[in-house]
Amino acid sequence: MVHWDRKKYRRLLMIQIVALLFIGLGIAFFLREDSGGPGSQPSFTIEKKMALPLKEISGAAWRMGKQGPELIVVGDRKAELDIFTLDGEKREQLSFKALLTNQFSLCRTEDFEECSKLIKKMSSNWEALSVDGRGRVFLLQEHTQSVVVLSRDMNRVERVFHFNFADTFPKLIARGSKKFSKNALGEGLLLLKKGHILIGKEQYPMALVEFGPRGDRAIGLSPSTLLGPKETFLDPVGDQMQVDLQPLAYWILSGHSKCDISDLDHDEAGQLLVLSQACRQIGLIKQLVPGREAVVSEYMNLPHEIINPEALSRIGDRWLVGSDMARKRDYNFYILRKISPL
Repeated sequence: MVHWDRKKYRRLLMIQIVALLFIGLGIAFFLREDSGGPGSQPSFTIEKKMALPLKEISGAAWRMGKQGPELIVVGDRKAELDIFTLDGEKREQLSFKALLTNQFSLCRTEDFEECSKLIKKMSSNWEALSVDGRGRVFLLQEHTQSVVVLSRDMNRVERVFHFNFADTFPKLIARGSKKFSKNALGEGLLLLKKGHILIGKEQYPMALVEFGPRGDRAIGLSPSTLLGPKETFLDPVGDQMQVDLQPLAYWILSGHSKCDISDLDHDEAGQLLVLSQACRQIGLIKQLVPGREAVVSEYMNLPHEIINPEALSRIGDRWLVGSDMARKRDYNFYILRKISPL
């Protein structure tokens, strides 16, 4: 008769479990380190890193203020704008929550549960930020598929532009795609001329969509169609507060199925920059031509230290990247310089 050594069996089982855990952690670490796109060598060096006092940075842009360049940052969860110097010194914090509640909500207070839920939903989920030549602030809210335009001093809502990815991809809606309707909508915003905007759809499908007034023709993206730093975004005729925009063209990005779109910007040559959080990289697209495929001509890998990159902006030869970190003490904002090729 063979006797079963229970203690020995438990020891062997524990050793196997620990070994599997180490193997799993090793695989996860490898995948994380390898998620920087084609080749894992970073394309940037970190010039400065900061721990800005806000959680989950999701959008950033700079403009010329009274005291020089100023950085405007928004987080995912709160209707607040934080203004910093480029050295990370905090200048001001402004809330636009009351502006939204006063103009667009039947609920006036959060004293009771249903109104508290409604106001919280209405004042969160901010995913991108841009400014025009007048210094107005354009804020992308993902779940409402809206762009809220604040005046330069950020004390008034001037417009709200509405768009709808369902109008862009009706076949996915007709098929009842569950992934399409979930939390993978607008994650990047660029302002174009003629009152058009370019929105990055995060995933399912990962795409770029040009929206504009009904009846307009798509203009795509090139140096001649991007809104210049001193140009004012073209407002629609009339004093209508809420404006519906229509999809005019779209470009599906399918090069890397594991990647996503987290933010959009452009370089000094007017070429499109697409930030991916999942792949920790920035893709370069020279132009977007309606009716033609979008081609990524270069992938630039972020330093491995940067986790969950969600916001991208540029000033001169400095690249500004904000990170979606849950704790305020973590480094969450980086100023980078591109490594020159040998």
